[in-house]
Formats: sequence, C-alpha cells, structure tokens
Amino acid sequence: MTTERGSPEELFEEFLRTYKDRHNELLYWKSLQRISTEETSLRVNFGDLTRFEPVFMQLVTEDPESFFEMADRVLRSVLRTLKRELVEDIEEELRVRLVNFAEEEMHRDMRVKLRYIRSKHIGRLIRVDGIMMRASEVKPLLVNATFQCRVCMTEIPQEQEEGRYTEPAQCLTCGKKTPMKLLLEQSRFIDWQKVRIQERPEELPAGQMPRSVDVVLMGDIVDISRPGDMVKITGLLKTTPDFTRRGGRLATFRVFIEANSVEIAEKEYELQELSPEDRERIDELSKDPFVHKRIFRSIAPSIQGYDLVKESIALLLFGGGDRPLPGGTQMRGRSNILMIGDPGTGKSQILKFVAGLASRGLYTSGKGTTAAGLTAAVVHETDTGAMTLEAGALVLADQGIACIDEFDKMDPNDRTAIHEAMEQHTVSIAKAGIVATLNARTSILAAANPILGRYNINESLQNNTRLPVTILSRFDLVWIMIDTVDETGRFHTKNGSGKTDSHRG
Repeated sequence: MTTERGSPEELFEEFLRTYKDRHNELLYWKSLQRISTEETSLRVNFGDLTRFEPVFMQLVTEDPESFFEMADRVLRSVLRTLKRELVEDIEEELRVRLVNFAEEEMHRDMRVKLRYIRSKHIGRLIRVDGIMMRASEVKPLLVNATFQCRVCMTEIPQEQEEGRYTEPAQCLTCGKKTPMKLLLEQSRFIDWQKVRIQERPEELPAGQMPRSVDVVLMGDIVDISRPGDMVKITGLLKTTPDFTRRGGRLATFRVFIEANSVEIAEKEYELQELSPEDRERIDELSKDPFVHKRIFRSIAPSIQGYDLVKESIALLLFGGGDRPLPGGTQMRGRSNILMIGDPGTGKSQILKFVAGLASRGLYTSGKGTTAAGLTAAVVHETDTGAMTLEAGALVLADQGIACIDEFDKMDPNDRTAIHEAMEQHTVSIAKAGIVATLNARTSILAAANPILGRYNINESLQNNTRLPVTILSRFDLVWIMIDTVDETGRFHTKNGSGKTDSHRG
C-alpha cells in the first residue's frame, strides 16, 4: 500500500525521525537513543501514529502481522545508523510495541471483551482487559538455530517457526540424514513466558462463569506484571490445534494471544487526568465543611443508620500509608474491620456495596472458600507439565478490599491461611518446589453471625463467635450489631457503641 506521501516503510521512518510532542521535542528519536540490551523495544503511542498518518489505522486493522514486520524492519534499519554493534547483538529482540489505545482512536473490532472472542478475530489485532491469574516461569525460546552436521561438521542455520523445534532434514553439504548437533553459542534465544488472564469481576454477567485466555509474552515484556494485576493486553489472536488423549489431531482449535504490549491498569489509573468538570465538582465539594459526613452517608445509603460503622468503612476505603519502624520493619497502613451481629442487620448488603464501590474489590463467602482460593494455589500446566502459581482472592484484591461474608462459617484450617495477609500484607507459598511471596496489600471487611443465631450481650465476644484470639486480634475494629425489640414490638438495630439507632419496622 503506497500513499501520496510514500510507502508505509518511508512513512514510518519519517514518523520515528520527525514526530514531535507538545513540547516540540523529537519524542521517538529520543526514545531510540535509550534502547539497550535491557530495553529492547520502542513503545509507540497509537494515537500519535494515526494522527501522523491515518493510513496506519487501515494497515493495523487489515493486516497487523505485516504491519509489525514492517515496523520492526524499519526500527532495525534506523537503529543501525545509531548503534550498529547493539543491533547485531539484539536484532531478534527489537520490537515496536503499540500502547495507549484510546477508545475513540480504536477500530470497533479492536476492543474485545474476553467473553466475546470469536473466530472472526483470528489473525486480527485485539485489545483485552482482565486480571492476571497465573504466570509460568520465564524460559528461553529458540528463534534462530545453528546446527552442525555430525559427519562433515558443516554449520547449517535454521529458522525456528511458531515455537517448534525444527532440525534440517539433511545436510546441505554431504546429504546425510543424520541427527544434527545444536550449537548453543551461535544460536539466538529470546525470553518467553505464558500467562493467563481472566475477566474482571465487575464485567462478569450475572450467573455466568468467568472466561479466561492464555497470553504468550516474548522479549522485554516478560515478568513486568504478576498474578493479581489488572492488565491491558494488545496482541494478535492465534490458534493451536486440539489433540485427543492418544495424540490424534482434532478439527477444533484453542485460541491464544501473542502479545505485542502489556499495560498495567493501576499505573494508568493513578496518572489519569481529570476533566475540567470533575475538577470544578471536587473544588466545590472541598469547600463544604461537612463533606466528610456526605462521604459516610453515601456508603450503602439504602441502609439507614450505622453512621459510625459507615464512617469506619469510609476510612478503610481511603486507607493510609505504611509507617517505617526502627529496625527495618514497618507498621501497615491498611485496616481490617469485622462486623458481628444478628441476622437481618444488613451486614451482607454493606459488604456487597463496598465490593462494588472499591476500585479493586472482591466479594466472597466464607462457606465456599478454601485456603488456596483465598491466598494462592499451585496448579499443573497441562501443556508443559510445569507447576505454576494461580492467584487467590486476597492476591487479586491487592491494593483493594476483600469482602468476606459468613466469616464464622469458614473452616478453621482455611481461616488461619489469611493470618499473614492480614498482618504482613503478603502471601508466602512453598509448595511443589515453588517458593514465592506475593503481594496481598488488602483491607479485609468481614461479616459473621453469632454461634447461637443472636448475640448474647451477657457473654464475651469470643464466646459469641468462637473465633480464636489470633484472628480477632488482627481486626483493628469490631462492630457488634444487635437486633432488639422494644415494648411496642418494633425492631431497633444498634451498633457496638450504642449511639446509633435505626428504625426497621
């Protein structure tokens, strides 16, 4: 495809050499100077590219594989004029990666939800959002092999395609069909990793199981995210055939994404720019001397009363900063809250509201929860036979809130698994040869019922719940919600302070 301004190769080279940002600086020409053995890719803003030349939108949409081959070829050509020796060392790892896809800049077929990936997307460039559930270890992938004939010692180069190990059928010199020797020092490898991402909880339709898809990462984008991260993946949708248990090939295929770029959503969320209307509204609220009360009352507004409980939940939502202590330790800045009370006092409704309100909130019930489901599980990878980690609820809620209902119904052995997460905000795993520590910087909001159905004010908290002291001591605040009946037969609900009443009937 050639335009009036030139061929795509010429246009892309002109883009790299001449594109200027709003400060009138050569944005990508400076980025080329920073490419090294540690950073082998050039991140190109998709909006910059399409604004420079709209024809790139058509190229990316119609034949993305050819576009990336052209872009990588131009990148190597331009970089040779700057760092020839470097290009010779990392030529196979140099990549152009497209990032920052704004909704208005994307073609309608690019933005795809995991649930709606279909056969029409095969071979297309798509962008999906989700939670990273598991990640394999980083392995070297052979891309350009050099073999040596065992008879005449001739060296034979052989390109490896689609990740399959391929030897030459015969020696080109002597014609012998003998097994070849792989020369590791003269072959080229790149880093390879497989991860799995799953639908976000807030995008899951009611009554549906979450869908997931495997993603293959190569080059300098391996290991930049970990299980529990919200990620945005841009890449080509490809297929691999299904096989029977006996090795027979089936007509059905499994899909996977060969990633071009990976963006961690939280980092973008922190840098998100506010619109003028948002700033004006925030300034208006900041002038209200009772804005804090408006925040408290906006939590589960359909449930009356509980002002002190809602105030504590608001503080839990805002969180705090970790405080370093002498000796290298630190005091956690996130709090944990437990609500204990009679049935029908609105505990579950508050938990579900908070899980939906938090930017990264998860809701789970204690009765159907295990230790592996809360922390992390070691699973067997069917393709490679390796053992990998799969993140649990507390790891997925990192930097967010985990709401656990029916906390008293949890198995005691499973409940002890969250001790470390509540105090240290980490989850440590030592199973099946895997020793790892995952971040679980999570605030826990839990709800429990008394063991006899109603709270007995004449008994202690521990006797009412039978929860061990080791778990109760990790909650910074425990609210007791009691349903009482007055002399007129009306129900009143009180929190632990005895200062807040709400009329229920």
